[in-house]
Amino acid sequence: MPRPSKNTVKPRAEAIRKRIKDATGQPTREYRVEGHPGLVLFTRKSGIGKFYYVYRMPKQKQQRFDLGQFGPTTLADATQRAIELRAMVGRGENPKQSHNGMTFKEMAEKFVAESQTLKSSTRVNYRYDLKKNIYPAIGSKAAADVTPDDVLAICRDIKTRGSNVQAQRTKTTIGGVYRWGINERYVKHSPAKEVAAQAPTSVRKRTPDDDEIGTLWNALDKTGLHPSLKLIVRLGIITGQRRTEVAAVRVDELDFDKGEWRIPGDDTVAGRRIEGRTKNGREQIVYLSKQAQALFREAMKTTRDGDYLFPADSRAKALPHINPQSVTKAVQRLREQFDVDDITIHDMRRALGNWCKDSNYSIEVRDLLLNHLGQRVDDIHYSSSARMEKQCRAAWQGWADHVESVVG
Repeated sequence: MPRPSKNTVKPRAEAIRKRIKDATGQPTREYRVEGHPGLVLFTRKSGIGKFYYVYRMPKQKQQRFDLGQFGPTTLADATQRAIELRAMVGRGENPKQSHNGMTFKEMAEKFVAESQTLKSSTRVNYRYDLKKNIYPAIGSKAAADVTPDDVLAICRDIKTRGSNVQAQRTKTTIGGVYRWGINERYVKHSPAKEVAAQAPTSVRKRTPDDDEIGTLWNALDKTGLHPSLKLIVRLGIITGQRRTEVAAVRVDELDFDKGEWRIPGDDTVAGRRIEGRTKNGREQIVYLSKQAQALFREAMKTTRDGDYLFPADSRAKALPHINPQSVTKAVQRLREQFDVDDITIHDMRRALGNWCKDSNYSIEVRDLLLNHLGQRVDDIHYSSSARMEKQCRAAWQGWADHVESVVG
């Protein structure tokens, strides 16, 4: 019985996964997918595998066309695309010079998998929007052939379901795919650019007053909310950090001896981007007030052994920690139950910022407390690493004392 070739792989997903796993830590290798001429799997030492279609045009060197990373790109997707590209080459068309055959779905999947600018939460939202609202309408259409009328039809369909805001988000998703596609030279223009905004954009200005903060804080003890949710809401108020950052706090981010909570930003290791937990990618250092330390210590008493201070229920599959959306829903229920009008946990950041302004703290201190990137030349080029620890500690402690006086 003949032995299988070492540079081939069976056209089965489990065989692909095994090749990738075995090649982890090894130099780049390539394997021809059996039964599919031109379809090649490249494995890298980082533990990922990518499909390419390898071909040669008359009187030219061998070329390869990127089909995407295994995972986001399934074996079925890669084999079907290889068949289409093989037909193009047979007609004398160079796939690298003509992307007219690339479908919108193919371009969008590459965008979601390969974009270096998408945060993980945005990536999840884009995938959901693409699958639910966009692929059914234009997924199989050539990306270069999608028209503004196609985009408008998708938005109008969403509006008939009663969601103008979602229609605008979907238009934004399509626009994001095409901006990336233009930069990668897959398409030349964006059809979303010619479609008007689907919902008016407005800047939220709602700032909770002292009575509302006190009502919300004390209402937490009058409900059956999970203790972890109560702590997350209170820490959001006391520290002014985002619900996503508080809900996902890791035990190793806290240093009670120094009175610090370090939320990691983005980093680059061996040329690879490691995504942090902050919205803008910059590390945030929260100097903990006495009240914040007490709340964190209370959470430490009840948490299970593990990486996260607020781990998810063992039955949860989406996230390893409490879902930030659960925090939003908890605050909504409190508002309805205790007649507090239109307050979100994010509004507490505005309350902290306004309190600091009224208390004569500088704009630099306010930016550091809220982890905003200043737009001044000095902020961007010269003093972005200055932490102003003394002033920030005083501001966080002053705000916590104010909240304590408000809640009684």
